[in-house]
Amino acid sequence: MDRDNARKYFAADKFATEQTGIVIEECENGYAKCYFDILPHHLNRNNTLMGGAAYTIADFTAAVAANTEEKTSVSLSGNINYLSVAKGSRVYAEANVIKDGKTIAVTEVNVYDDLGTKIAYAVFNSFNLKKGV
Repeated sequence: MDRDNARKYFAADKFATEQTGIVIEECENGYAKCYFDILPHHLNRNNTLMGGAAYTIADFTAAVAANTEEKTSVSLSGNINYLSVAKGSRVYAEANVIKDGKTIAVTEVNVYDDLGTKIAYAVFNSFNLKKGV
């Protein structure tokens, strides 16, 4: 799925695209890169990026990478390791599908800020359905 089709397909994910403000920057089958600008509602009580915001972009970017024109991929599980606080003003996530089987896919995601600070590393397992299911 290319970037424009991915943006149309995932526009229905209102939490990620409208509430969080995630934008799909790049997309091709098995790979995606997304970002959002850090706003006050993304911060926790310590005035740093909330873990849930980092998880949301990781989960969403994994979904963009794992879904294609041929199949729909739905999450089975996700695990994230938080490595550092964001120091910049924008958060990026890059996802790569590292296994795409008949029914199960595994996607790894790196989350970092615009200064190159690696914020988190995540792995998602998903179930592959035929399109339209």
